Amino acid sequence: MVVGSNAAIPGQWTGAYELIARNLTVQFQEHNRAFQTRTDVSPPKDEMVEGKRDVSLAETLDLLNAIRTGGETRTPMIEGYRSLVLTARRSAETGRVVRFGRE
Repeated sequence: MVVGSNAAIPGQWTGAYELIARNLTVQFQEHNRAFQTRTDVSPPKDEMVEGKRDVSLAETLDLLNAIRTGGETRTPMIEGYRSLVLTARRSAETGRVVRFGRE
């Protein structure tokens, strides 16, 4: 499940992401903080991973660079647009919240 909102708390982006893979589960609590559990070792190993990168600043600088140079952003903006369109269509068709990775 991926959850992201800037409406829950005014002025604050709240996001949570979870990745489940073979031998590894990672719970991203925010952009710079993740709790991971490795299960390829015995006993399983838990670890908190933290960073200090200002993701909002990095995204803004990337966009400004693309505008200045006439180039692309690191992640093409059209991909985000297409995802939103597909999600909105599916939600409108079904009248339900769309949950990624589930049918």
